[in-house]
Amino acid sequence: MRRGPFTRSALILLLTCGLALFALSVLLPAYDDGTPDRGDTARAGTYSVSAIGHAGVYDMLRRLDFPVSRGRGHTLDMVGGGTLMVIEPDPWRLDDELGPRLLMEVPSLVLVLPKWRGVPDKRHSGWVGEVRPESLDAARRVLSHVTGEGDVARVARPAAWTDNELGVVPALPEVVQVARSPALRPVVGTADGMLVGELIMDEGDDNTVWVLADPDVISNHGLGKGENTAFVLALLRRARGAEREAARAPLVFDESVHGFRAAERSGISWLFRFPYGIVTGLTGLSALLAFLAGAGRFGAPLAPGRAPDFGKARLIANGARLLDYAGHHDEVLRRYARRTVRAAARALHAPPGLEAEALTAWLDRVGAARGARDSCSDLMRRVANLKPGDPRSLPRLFACACAVHRWKGEITHGISSAPGRRR
Repeated sequence: MRRGPFTRSALILLLTCGLALFALSVLLPAYDDGTPDRGDTARAGTYSVSAIGHAGVYDMLRRLDFPVSRGRGHTLDMVGGGTLMVIEPDPWRLDDELGPRLLMEVPSLVLVLPKWRGVPDKRHSGWVGEVRPESLDAARRVLSHVTGEGDVARVARPAAWTDNELGVVPALPEVVQVARSPALRPVVGTADGMLVGELIMDEGDDNTVWVLADPDVISNHGLGKGENTAFVLALLRRARGAEREAARAPLVFDESVHGFRAAERSGISWLFRFPYGIVTGLTGLSALLAFLAGAGRFGAPLAPGRAPDFGKARLIANGARLLDYAGHHDEVLRRYARRTVRAAARALHAPPGLEAEALTAWLDRVGAARGARDSCSDLMRRVANLKPGDPRSLPRLFACACAVHRWKGEITHGISSAPGRRR
């Protein structure tokens, strides 16, 4: 017999490795763990754990059960009727990503102006090795997206805020960044400018736009100072409004303005998402069942089984087994005895019209004349006395059946001592 180029174990190993590699090639492109694929994590943004980043406020809101999420593309579609947070955006990226759509399509906006620019620390990934002030022109450019006109300045920290509708005093550094614009209504501010301002909207316009001029109150290095945490929560609750808070409207932090992009989903990934994942699972299960069904064809051919016997003997044997399985042995014997009596009466040309006891008496006289060892009446009495369903009566049942068969032979053919004579 010619042997193949591979042994069975080697063939199984090759098939297993091939299937594993194929599965990886399908699953890896479809996998997206939510990690951004670009962007600077050492600068502003909720992915940044540096001093000027905002990962702290995002994690705090998530732990407080705010419906927060990050947008890395198509952010405005995620907001719906919720609130969009744009924190220290790159002004040029803001032009490209959101631009004039901020006021037209966002029902609730919180805009935080940029103040710092960090230089990544080469020894510690995600940290900043040096922090420099962002240019005021960049902050003014960002502010102009919502006010159209206005100014941004950095002034000495005031001793007290003449306007403070939030009721919480923030802890800020000695130099505070403030906004000045006739389009803003001061929420927290002094005569030098506004720390928090609300955009004055036209009558009937339900949109809300709030501007936080100094990001130090919300950044990682300042969030834990003084009452800054309470200040941020009060600001967000006022900006979102009672209706959005009650409806748990989404709070989306836009990260596209920091250069982050969502990983492009592979077309294959749709095969593992509802509802297409159900079809994929059923298809895989069908393929597995087809493989298992065909696996039996490998190896040496099976030896042919015995051909079924369709003769009379097999048919009679099967019928007997079915009757035995049903368990009505006594009733079968009674029917056999009655049929045997009628057959003997026909063979002996019994007088017509004889029924029951009269026929039995006539057969008794004929049997006695022919020398039968048993009488018909005795046999019928023995059959009638069998107890139905009693397994101990089986030997008596078979003895009665043999006696009935012998009686028929004796009464119709007579007694013969010749060996082999059929009765």
